[in-house]
Amino acid sequence: MTRRGSSDSDRDGDPAKSAAYIRLSTLGFQVVITFVALALGGYWLDGKFGSSPWGTLGGIGLALVAMVKILLREGTDSRTSEATSSEDPTRDSEDKKSGEATE
Repeated sequence: MTRRGSSDSDRDGDPAKSAAYIRLSTLGFQVVITFVALALGGYWLDGKFGSSPWGTLGGIGLALVAMVKILLREGTDSRTSEATSSEDPTRDSEDKKSGEATE
């Protein structure tokens, strides 16, 4: 029994779409684990040295910086630009017309 409005391609699964979902879920896990680990590390430092709340705040600050770095790395990943150009064949021809293509 199929869902209403779904097609055969939804059930079979597009490999590119599946890969994108896996990359996004991996990105989510990286962000969450980084944040939790650094915040708990800061909390541990507070308990060890009695510097509450500065260790926790420092851990959260480092976590935010690390998350931005992870997101920027993912945004500038070469696989993303390759997938975009291979999905849209008109983009390549437009780049060649405008002279933006590099050799």
